Amino acid sequence: MRKFLILILLAGFCGCGPKDPQEVLARVDSRIYYPQEEGLTGLFCQVQSPSIEEMFRKVEKEYPAGSGFLSQIKVETRFYWKRGAGARFVIKGLPEQPSSLRDSVWHFFWGTDLLMIPPKEEDQFKGMSVSLKRDKGKLELVGVNPDSQAELKQYELVVKSWGWEPLERIYRAANYTSYSRPKYQFRNRKRYPVTIETTKKMDSGMELKSRLEIEYRDLQGFLLVKRVRYQEQVSKTGEQIAPPREVIFENCRINPPMPMDIFATQDQVLFIEPLPAPGSTLAPEKVPLKTNP
Repeated sequence: MRKFLILILLAGFCGCGPKDPQEVLARVDSRIYYPQEEGLTGLFCQVQSPSIEEMFRKVEKEYPAGSGFLSQIKVETRFYWKRGAGARFVIKGLPEQPSSLRDSVWHFFWGTDLLMIPPKEEDQFKGMSVSLKRDKGKLELVGVNPDSQAELKQYELVVKSWGWEPLERIYRAANYTSYSRPKYQFRNRKRYPVTIETTKKMDSGMELKSRLEIEYRDLQGFLLVKRVRYQEQVSKTGEQIAPPREVIFENCRINPPMPMDIFATQDQVLFIEPLPAPGSTLAPEKVPLKTNP
């Protein structure tokens, strides 16, 4: 009799679960660690990447005439984030030629800010028409982008109906669909991702698999990303698309004064030209700010 009553209570609980997608999103977000919800308004970090240094050495081999010039370049990379203004990587001292350098660096950092300061699920669905489905202990939120010209057509989030844990994120774009499955650890009863495995299915028939590993540190009471490792390969052959990539964030400063001029553009990666040669009429403080290629 007792077991029967428990089953009735569980059935009633499941049947009375939230039916509004926004309520589901609110419950999911309430169980995920977001540093911006803990009081983080601004962040400055120095960024290092052994992978970029390896890329420079490879470029040197491809341009024998310029052998040695990359080793003389002192590239300074800074990551800035300000709540309400977004994120920027500011890279100083990287020459315009060869253009492959800037192209590679720009693609390297693209999206990394979403790991440092992840967007809330509520923000992911903003501007979309959202519906809610139920299936065997799971809830599926489906957001359809009303902008037919946008790259992202549809975003889906699958969560456990008990515990509100994200199980899978599905991105349906113009020429591919990706399926990302996160694994979490806990801090103060809130989740934060430590690995994300993604399968990307191209319309051309090619399938790619990637794995993202994230290390954290506790800094002034905030849990911040310390190191990111990323690798991607062709599913069928196991061939690596590129050498594994690594980004390290250090010398981070919490809520410092922000140089708001770098947020005046929507570009995520900004290039500042190397300082002019002695005798140049262009003063260092007037060196033009270059956006991504």
